[in-house]
Amino acid sequence: MNNFQEVTIAQGSGLDGFDVIRIFQNRTGYAVFSEERDTNKKVSISLTEEEMTTLFQALNRDKIAEIEGLYSSGVHDGAQGFIELKASGGRRFCWLDNHFDPVENTFVFCNRVIWPKINGAQIEKERIGRQDEYYRVFHPEKQNKRMESNG
Repeated sequence: MNNFQEVTIAQGSGLDGFDVIRIFQNRTGYAVFSEERDTNKKVSISLTEEEMTTLFQALNRDKIAEIEGLYSSGVHDGAQGFIELKASGGRRFCWLDNHFDPVENTFVFCNRVIWPKINGAQIEKERIGRQDEYYRVFHPEKQNKRMESNG
């Protein structure tokens, strides 16, 4: 993934918000999550070269560069999520509606490597909502307005 710029991986709910992992080209990133409703936390994370290679392998196995825009189970009572991949050639993003099989390897990587890094990580003071990443990916024209009103 020579042209990789960043990836965002999220799971949660359109109503309650999303636990989000965002990783950049330089192997740094952050996670936004909530342990309690309306109590959001943001932590910085960094990956080793080996972990970044493993992330690329998971993204390639899931064929993220070819992912469709929507995967749905047709049942609207479960978890939702999204994934966004930015590369120098453009971006791909996908909404996941109670159907996560297309990104199984990427979610397994996050659960095995990234989320364990969160335990004991330093919480940032920056205020962030669990919907902010959703608006950044799917409604960038509304993001600045939301940030100003939350300001």
